[in-house]
Amino acid sequence: MEILLKKDFLEHILRKVGTLLVDKGASEWLQSFLLELDGGVLKVARTDTELTAVVYTDKIKVINAEAPTRSLIGAEKFRELVPKLDGTEVRLTLTEDRVKLKSAGYSGTLRPCDVSKFPSIATGSGESVMKVSARKFARALERVNYAASQGQLQDSLRQVVFEGGRCWAFDGFRYQEVVAHLPKGFKLTLPIIALEIVKFIDLSSVEVIEFEETEDFFFFKAGDDMFLCKHSHVIPTSEASLLKTLNEEKQGVFLTDVIKLENMIKRVKFTAEEKSGKIHFKVQDKQLTMSAKDAFGNESQDVLPIALQGNKKEREFDMRWFLLLEALGAIKDKAVLVGVDEKFLVLKSDDSRALVPMLRKE
Repeated sequence: MEILLKKDFLEHILRKVGTLLVDKGASEWLQSFLLELDGGVLKVARTDTELTAVVYTDKIKVINAEAPTRSLIGAEKFRELVPKLDGTEVRLTLTEDRVKLKSAGYSGTLRPCDVSKFPSIATGSGESVMKVSARKFARALERVNYAASQGQLQDSLRQVVFEGGRCWAFDGFRYQEVVAHLPKGFKLTLPIIALEIVKFIDLSSVEVIEFEETEDFFFFKAGDDMFLCKHSHVIPTSEASLLKTLNEEKQGVFLTDVIKLENMIKRVKFTAEEKSGKIHFKVQDKQLTMSAKDAFGNESQDVLPIALQGNKKEREFDMRWFLLLEALGAIKDKAVLVGVDEKFLVLKSDDSRALVPMLRKE
């Protein structure tokens, strides 16, 4: 195989596929890029065995399409070399034991890895493709994915669900739900590894994402890019108990400004314990008091006027400040209704609902 393509375009492709990070201690073939010519289309791919990123392009000139048309080349050396080439075009030639590069006055050869180890790039059947707005999909994911990221829990519990026009995430620890602004018929349950896909989507150039789910893979196609996620087993989370807490009428609730609440937390957190991030809350009829004290005796306190409704019982509890800021960060409205439950702080706005766990009493 011998092809010619623009250096800048090759550099762009390698940078995009290289966004999929692979452990430096991984096998040599996992630290490589796959180059494959298929009917005048060049595929450049990388995988970490669970997730595969593929870029397709026909913006090449095929000089020789004879075998071999598939090769694995060391990712780091290839990605570092291409930007340093002086020419505007790069000529790539694949042989059985070498990958040759020519550009302007430069010529070099790189030893490929065993290409047989790279799995064949699967393709969907095309029979059950779903199309949704790339921007709306990515925005919904970005707002909820923090609630699916607790690494201590088994991966089968860490998931993001799109269903009924909503997007929600739950990792057995906290819950975040937002209005996704996607068709109510769009239903998808993604394992935690699939959330990495949003990093590859160029929202400035892609308007629509195509999805297809098979027995073995999730397929995501965005423009000329395709991402394959191995279909890992996900334990569906029952929302019954979560929704009961969200809809609990016995809570004491108060309406407040999101930014004011965020800034209050950011001021008090400076004297919170570094490891636990613990802040003490005291909810009374007409005010919310936050305080924090670290092991060195540094302490602070701040007060926010509120009008407590419903159950006006005075409550005191501790929370991790960073968990609360994550949940407040998912809110796009100016105001939030805060509910005080036995185990959670419940946050509700027009298009967002969240459960933020309190610290257990020692």
